[in-house]
Amino acid sequence: MSKTSDLRRAITARLRTACPRVEYGQAGDETARPYIVYTLETIGSVDDMETLELEINCMDYGTNTELCETIADQAEALFDKWYYLNDEIQFSTYVDRRQPVTEEDRSIIRRRLLIEIHMTERRDK
Repeated sequence: MSKTSDLRRAITARLRTACPRVEYGQAGDETARPYIVYTLETIGSVDDMETLELEINCMDYGTNTELCETIADQAEALFDKWYYLNDEIQFSTYVDRRQPVTEEDRSIIRRRLLIEIHMTERRDK
C-alpha cells in the first residue's frame, strides 16, 4: 500500500462517523446531500515528516443550516488532536480553521474546515 492510500482510507473511515456520504476530490452530480468532500495537499516536508493540509467541506442544500453545522461540529471534534498509527504510517491532526463559504447559489450550504496533518512513514517494521 502507499502512504497516501493509507492516509485517505483512515480519513474517509473517520469522516464517515460524522456523515455516511464522503468523497475525495469532488462529489458526483448525483451525490445525495448532506455530504462531505475532502482534499489533501502537501505543504511541507522536514526530514521524515510531511505536513499536509486536509480541507473538509461539509455540504448541504436549502435554508436550514443546522444539519451542515452539526456535521461540521462532529468533523471538527473528530480531527482535533487525533493520533493515528498503523503498520505503514503514523500521523496527528490539528484543527486550524473553520469557515462558512458563500456560494453563488445561495441555497448551497457549505462549511470549510482546514486541518493540519503531521505524518511520517513507519520504518520500524
